[in-house]
Amino acid sequence: MSGIYVAGNNKDPYGDQSELDSTAWHVEASYYLFPWLIGLARYEGLTLDLNNGINLQDQKNTVVGLIWMLRANIKLITEAIFKDGSGTDLLNIRLAFGITIGS
Repeated sequence: MSGIYVAGNNKDPYGDQSELDSTAWHVEASYYLFPWLIGLARYEGLTLDLNNGINLQDQKNTVVGLIWMLRANIKLITEAIFKDGSGTDLLNIRLAFGITIGS
């Protein structure tokens, strides 16, 4: 299980003398279903606030997925991302390689 909280302040990100405050967080749990298969669940959020009184749409997502350990240095990551309230759910598939150079 892991979690993170990040807060940021960007001064003049758009070149119009405005500031942007942001907060992002997530809580994630993972479990080895088999030695080669890891299940995961994550809940995450992002808030963007322009200091001129405009609040941008908050984002909250629920993510469930599987990590398939295909070889010692190759994994396939499959995630279903459910965007709370927007109805634009996603399926994310990634292939990750680990390479060691030198000795």
